[in-house]
Amino acid sequence: MSAIILSLSIVLQFTAAGLALRLVRITGRPRAWLLIAGALALMGLRRSITAYRLFSSDASLPTDLTAELVALLISLLMVGGILLIGPMFNRMQLNQEAANNSEARLKDFAEVSSDWFWEMDEKLRFTHFSGHILESLGINGEVYLGKTRREISEDIDDDSKWHRHLDDLDAHRPFNDFVYPLNVADKEPFYISISGRPVFAEDGHFLGYRGTGTDVTEAKREEEALRRSEEILTEAQQIGKIGNWLWDMESGKMFWSEETFAIFGLDSETFEPNRERFLELVHRDDVNAVNRHLDTSLTDDGNHSTNYRIRRPDGAVRWIDEQSMATRDENGASVRLAGT
Repeated sequence: MSAIILSLSIVLQFTAAGLALRLVRITGRPRAWLLIAGALALMGLRRSITAYRLFSSDASLPTDLTAELVALLISLLMVGGILLIGPMFNRMQLNQEAANNSEARLKDFAEVSSDWFWEMDEKLRFTHFSGHILESLGINGEVYLGKTRREISEDIDDDSKWHRHLDDLDAHRPFNDFVYPLNVADKEPFYISISGRPVFAEDGHFLGYRGTGTDVTEAKREEEALRRSEEILTEAQQIGKIGNWLWDMESGKMFWSEETFAIFGLDSETFEPNRERFLELVHRDDVNAVNRHLDTSLTDDGNHSTNYRIRRPDGAVRWIDEQSMATRDENGASVRLAGT
């Protein structure tokens, strides 16, 4: 019986040593598991020497059955423990790979969308920036680390928009699409859009902010160019006393320029134009002619003109010289009518 128990103990100890060597590959920690595998192998070797003496013809001392049973139990526990540790490290490895893949995906999304990530601590100091776009803008994110928004921003004293944003930060409120100019030496200002969400611990303690940033310089410059064009057009219409309008067939709504409202003596904030309300402003003797003009413009190609009188809210009568032309879809149906 002692020989059988001893043999099982030896097999289990060498098995445990082999399993420990497998954990070198799984855990990536060779030194610790090599030491454990070596210790188990030496224990197996010691038991093998004992077995050799037991089975040799000159063995004279009987073995301790109780001790051998204890050794067998220890060997079983070693094998069982290592077998349990292996799957645990496998799960840890899978979780780490999933975390690495998730981080890589976030990085890829950030690069594709030209966004970067930023983080603040509980004192609203920047602690992290990521994303290649900062480098392309000539911005060294490390310069801003450890500083607050107030410390890195300029000309915010008289800007109500900035004060609202800083109030959001102080109150730990989320914010979206806060746009501001960022000045970089020897370059035109960049326009940045940032969004952020506060981070809280389980007990409600404020931990800081996490957010994203986007370069919106091109969109901002296009918006500014459009605004200047509208200003020039408005000034030209004011000088020439010329207004323009557009009538959308699908919605039935009319869109008037500011000068058109001025010609009719109306406030663009309170008056919403449509065909019926427009005709109410036309002199009653000219309503039929104006209706025919609108219908003809919708059905016939080309530019159409007419003259008619309007009565302004202040009672003044004005003569209007109108030009209009329809835009048609691929089936020839009018989709909108534009005029001056």
